[in-house]
Amino acid sequence: MRKKPSLNNAQSDDAVGDVRQLGHNWDKAQEPVAGLAREALRRLAGRDWDTQPGASATPQALRAFVDAILAGDATKGMELIQKQRTDGRSYQQIAEALFAEAARHIGASWSADRLSLIDVTVGTSTLLRINSMTRRAFGHPAVTSGNRIVFASLPKQGHTLGLILATEAFRQKGMEVELLLACDPDEIVREVRACGSRLVGLTAGNHDRLTDILALATRLKDCTDPPSIMVGGTAASEWYDYVGEGLVDCIVESIDQALYFAEGLDLD
Repeated sequence: MRKKPSLNNAQSDDAVGDVRQLGHNWDKAQEPVAGLAREALRRLAGRDWDTQPGASATPQALRAFVDAILAGDATKGMELIQKQRTDGRSYQQIAEALFAEAARHIGASWSADRLSLIDVTVGTSTLLRINSMTRRAFGHPAVTSGNRIVFASLPKQGHTLGLILATEAFRQKGMEVELLLACDPDEIVREVRACGSRLVGLTAGNHDRLTDILALATRLKDCTDPPSIMVGGTAASEWYDYVGEGLVDCIVESIDQALYFAEGLDLD
């Protein structure tokens, strides 16, 4: 039996902690979160992964992976991905065998009322997080010239649910967004330069990472054609002073506010 995500456990993984932080706002957040989660699952389940022979996973492997993501355990999920890599599977094969099948399983279980919205939110955000890390582990091209927006978090930076949900909201509006989670600053700067991104979204979930995020923002603004930078998250209020200094262009407190800012930019 899978481990249920605990909203009272201080040691819960990132996605569970993010849902717990919503607290009394969860009732108000349910409808928009449900829509974003449903779209993310549809996209993952229906995507053309260019499936190759040998893409299927054993029922035991799929069950273990689904259990891990529904528990919000990205570490366990990545261990299972590593086993697939050791067995010689490509990124595309893993994506079809585990990511797409897990998305279909979660979607079907949600429709049948076997999973709650909290379960689905934790599972979907953990799945998207693992997908992002797996792409980079394989050296899979993260950003192409068609991706004008980059959303990114730093290694060991928690509370990324808002960034993940914002990515889905932007994609639903037809915007090209690349999500780089737990990404090294050098890689973020390199990818932004490579695609000529016009907008970068960062998250400030904890006050103790503000120095690291500020250093990244400074490097991004030093690019030849610097992108606009918006920062969200529970600690983002600490950044208002930097807006006037030109390091940050917008502090956002909601996905709607982020969309409004992006739609006002020339991203073509």
